[in-house]
Parts: sequence; C-alpha cells; structure tokens
Amino acid sequence: MSEVPGPAAGENDPTGQEVMDAYTEAVGKDLLDYVLNLPGSSDDLQAELDDTRRETLRVLAGPVAQSVDLSLSTDIAPIFLRSHLLGPYPNPTGVSLARSLHVLNGGSEVPVTGDTELERAIAAVAREVYPTLLLTPLRPPSLGLPIEAASFLFHHPAELAFQTGALADEVFGKVFTVTEEPTGIAAWVWRSSGAGSTLQLVMLSSFILDAAWRRVKVAPGSDQALPREAIAQLRRLRKLLSGRPLKVDGLVALTGVLLPDGVTTVALSDASLEVVTPAIREHAPLGFDAKLSGTDSSGAATVINYEGDLVLHTTVPLRARIRAPMSLDDLELFPPDMREFPAVLDEPADRLRMALLLALSREPQPQIVSTWRYVDDPLGFGRATVWSDARQAVGLVPVRLTPAEVALWVEWYEALTAPRAKKIRLAISRVLQASSERRYPSDVLVDAVIAWENMFGSPQGEATLRITSSLAILLEADAGRRGELSKKLAEIYGLRSKIVHGSGTLRDEEIPLCQEALKVAVRAIGLLVRTRPDLLDLPSGKERSLDLLLG
Repeated sequence: MSEVPGPAAGENDPTGQEVMDAYTEAVGKDLLDYVLNLPGSSDDLQAELDDTRRETLRVLAGPVAQSVDLSLSTDIAPIFLRSHLLGPYPNPTGVSLARSLHVLNGGSEVPVTGDTELERAIAAVAREVYPTLLLTPLRPPSLGLPIEAASFLFHHPAELAFQTGALADEVFGKVFTVTEEPTGIAAWVWRSSGAGSTLQLVMLSSFILDAAWRRVKVAPGSDQALPREAIAQLRRLRKLLSGRPLKVDGLVALTGVLLPDGVTTVALSDASLEVVTPAIREHAPLGFDAKLSGTDSSGAATVINYEGDLVLHTTVPLRARIRAPMSLDDLELFPPDMREFPAVLDEPADRLRMALLLALSREPQPQIVSTWRYVDDPLGFGRATVWSDARQAVGLVPVRLTPAEVALWVEWYEALTAPRAKKIRLAISRVLQASSERRYPSDVLVDAVIAWENMFGSPQGEATLRITSSLAILLEADAGRRGELSKKLAEIYGLRSKIVHGSGTLRDEEIPLCQEALKVAVRAIGLLVRTRPDLLDLPSGKERSLDLLLG
C-alpha cells in the first residue's frame, strides 16, 4: 500500500497513514473503505484519495490525536475511535458520522422504500445500522446480531419508530403482551423447528436484521440490499406470527463421501444435494472442524470434514404458536403437535443414506452420516442447534464418488421416496444404525434381524420359518437353492434369539454372521423397493410374507 499523505497540520498531529492505520485497527478495513467510499480492491490508495477523502482523514485525525493525548490503552483506544465514528452525527435524525462521511465521499444515498409504514421503518433501521455490521469484532462473535449493532440501535430514533409501528401493526400488535421488567413488552413463541423462547419487542428488529445480513453480507452493494432484504424478512416473520405456515430452508450436513470433481449440486425430486460452501458452513456449530483422510483401492487419497462436506437442502413448513410470556414457575412442556423437527429433515436424510448403501458395492462399504441440521427459523440465530458428532461414527471411509455412482445413488433415492417405502421405515432405520452406530457385532445382528421382522414378520405363528422362508424366496431366484439359503438364514435368526434371550454369547466363528445378516437386510430392502414394490402396497409384514410363501 502506498503512503497516505497529510492531514497533519501541526507538528504533533497524526499523518494520513497514521489515521488510516489507527482506524483500520479499531474498526477494520471494510468499515474504513465504506467511510471513504473506496473500492476494497484498490492497489493504489494514493490515487484514490481526492480532496474530499483527504478532508475526511483530517476529520478523523482529531480522535486519533485525542486518544494519544489521553494515553488511552490499546484496549480502550479502539472503543474510543468506534464511538466517534458510529456515534450520532450532530443532527436530530441519528445518522452516524460513518454514514454521513460515506455519502460525502460520493457514496450512494440508500432510499427508504416499502409498501407500508412498518416496512419503511425497518428499512430505515437497516440503513442506519449498516455501518456497524462492517465492524471487525473486538471479541469472538456471538449468536445473533453483533453486539455493536444491537448497542447502536438502543434508543436510536429509527429503532424507536419501528417499535411504535410494530405495536400498531395488525399482526405484531396482537403478539406482544405488556409485562413487568425486565422483559418489558414480550411474547412467548413456540416453533415447529423445536424451539420455544421469549420474543421481546426490543429484540424484534435484531432478529430481522440478523437474518437479512446473513443473506446479503457477501454480495456487492450490500448497503443497498440490506433494507430490501430486511423488508423481506419482516414479511416472513409477520406471516409466521400470523399463524400461517412458512416455507423455510432446511439443511442436513453429511460427511463420508465427496462428489466428483467439478460437481457442486445434484438435483433430487424433493431436495438437492450440494457441496458445502463458506456461506453454508456458517450455519454449522463451532468445534466440528476435524478431518479424516483415507486411501481407496486405487491409491487415491481422500479427505473429508467431520463437520460435513455435503448438505441435503430441502424446504420444510414452519409453524408458530404464541402465548403470553412465562415465568420459571409457569413453564409448560413443549406442545406435542409442534414437535416436527428434526424428523422432518431426518426422513429425507435417511433415504439418502440408505440409497448410498444400495447404490455402491465397494469394499469397504462407503456410507454417509448426518452431522448437523439447520432450519431457517426467522427467530433463530443462524446456527444449527441439533447435531451429531460424526467422529463417533463406525466404519466411516472417505470416498470420492464417480459420476456413474452418483447417478445410481440418485436412482435409489428416488425409489425410496415412493410413499410405499414408508412401510419399511423401521427396517431402513435399523440398517442405518447397524451400519454406522453399532460397535459390537451382537448389536449389528439384533438391528439387522429387526429389519427382517419389519419386512416379513407377523404377531401370529412361527416367526423363524415365516421370515427366513420369505427372505429366501425374495433373495434367491433359483428355487432349487432356496432351501439352503433358508437354512442359513434360520441359523442367523437362531443366533439372534440366543443373544437376545441370554442363552449364550457370540463365538468368534459366529461374528461374520452378524455382517451377513446386515447384508441380507440391505439386499432385501433393495429388492422390495425396486423389484417387488407390489409387496409394499400390502398393509404389513404378515401379508407380504403370505404373498411370497403362497406364490
């Protein structure tokens, strides 16, 4: 960077470079570029400094000199400079010095638009708070709107106007209840995302602006886009709190496999499979950034992130229920009819996991596991609140898929999406648990046989013969070999009974039968879904087994 000339007027006044350095350290380059209306990519700063920008540096030099004269510590000086730049400019509108200088240096004035007074009010709040969102945090960022932005809004004229408008609004005005301090004007909101919390009127704009900023902060012209996005988020929240379902994004992060090089999105009938981008990764919980490396049979090295390399991206309906704020003595259980999460995301994720087991025949068997789940709740904080530690998964082997394998994966996913496949949801769930969660062979065996029973079991009659014979007919096309297979399956079923009923433990030579039971379950699910879907039209395992046994 070239040296910045003046503004030094006196012998002890800071130079232009010193002013730039002081503010860059205190507020960050992004905010300083905004104040001076500089392109962030400029390599020749001296060429960018016209007379107006030089005059701006002279304005900013005063607080820098004051911080030196007052011998402010390295901890206090940045706060002092921030307060000067973001404090109200001497006019009744509450416009910060940062925004005033931005416009003075040729920055575009942000218009306040909207279809209603309330929309125009939130747009005005977004315009005023924008400079604070560019600040480099002085401390590790917390969930929600940055503390600097929330502090700036406290008692700001635009914020007070928005709160007044919210109370007069047909929807928001019915939401809030006047309560005793410290909650003030608030409501309790249950959401089908699995969350329930107090919503205070003074925090309403923070939720809206936080959601809006997450969407526009990486885009060029974010100062112009923020008010428009704030209006969009106001409308979303207003719809949710009016009692109408709101379609929101749902993400399930997955780890275990990578898509082929150059493939970033795979389209599915009811969702999409996407490579995790930096913007998506911001939704991940902190502390899951470990990696796992592996080498496949061809010698190719593959590295996966336990945090997730892929996300299943879908849309889910979000509902809200409002009641008066509750005290600690008045807390009630989460409403049962609002407990849709995380099952609404786990179902498609489980289909995707099962589809991979059916699509690939590599050894060792590639698989994926879910890590974190996120719902774009307008009253959330942009981070996943439900997660699993993929480091505890069993048999996770990093693999990069081929285009042909991805195509097969999608075919199996679509087959499992058919409504009839829900009849064997328990079988699928048990297979997934046996594949990635069970550390003991006996547990794998129990889960696998439960999957058999879910497909062909009946509460009446002799279970072993019914289930093993049904499986043999389904799995073996050669009628002459079905007796031998049925006998093998009966041995496995008997081994499971011995373990479950406590009449023995696994011998070393019996351990391979546990994995064999799992492979049988996977094959059977695949055949039911793709070859004999007619069996899944029948109401239960009893009817399915009778159909096979009676021909």
